[in-house]
Amino acid sequence: DIFKDFGSIFGGSRQKANEVEDIYITIEDIYANKKVNIRIAKKEICKKCNAKKQKCKKCDGKGYTQQSFFRRECDACDGEGEVPVQCDECQSKGYTETWSDISINIPEGIDSHTIYNIDNHLVRFVIKKHNDFKLDGNDIYYEKEVNVIQMILGGDVNIKTLDGDKTITIKECTQPFVSYRLKGKGLYGGDYYCIIKPLIPNPFKFIFIFFY
Repeated sequence: DIFKDFGSIFGGSRQKANEVEDIYITIEDIYANKKVNIRIAKKEICKKCNAKKQKCKKCDGKGYTQQSFFRRECDACDGEGEVPVQCDECQSKGYTETWSDISINIPEGIDSHTIYNIDNHLVRFVIKKHNDFKLDGNDIYYEKEVNVIQMILGGDVNIKTLDGDKTITIKECTQPFVSYRLKGKGLYGGDYYCIIKPLIPNPFKFIFIFFY
């Protein structure tokens, strides 16, 4: 499993937040265990300059500048006292990059807050808002509007699930907002819940609300 060696990283990393790549996925992608493609950069020491450094001229190699009694970290070398030598091959970065595409599985139990380190490439999986389904942990919630007459009489109702359209049977005198569970039909063994919402013609809304 490619993610066994990655893990979440909170703090400890000097990489800035804006260097994290957001990968947008859907609930269906997670349910189908779909692979996603990402581009990663492999860094190698520049063969021309060999990542050599030279003394920083601004701070004279001290790593800081001083004005009167105030000492500040040198902004030219970030306090290191050294800067890369001039190199047109790597633009004085000390390394070159080669990009490649890799295909990975979506990790189990993801959320939009966890950052993963994939070959030194930071990614965050962002779950897109769904038009029909709501996600709560590993459970899926779906609201289905049913005619109030059918709620009283009972019968078959067509619903949307992650496996496609299904039919469930509601009981007679079904109460508003009752839920029907499909066990194991959520994500990673979670459940699917269909919430029955009354579809009421406008002239009868007041009567319905009064009696319920």
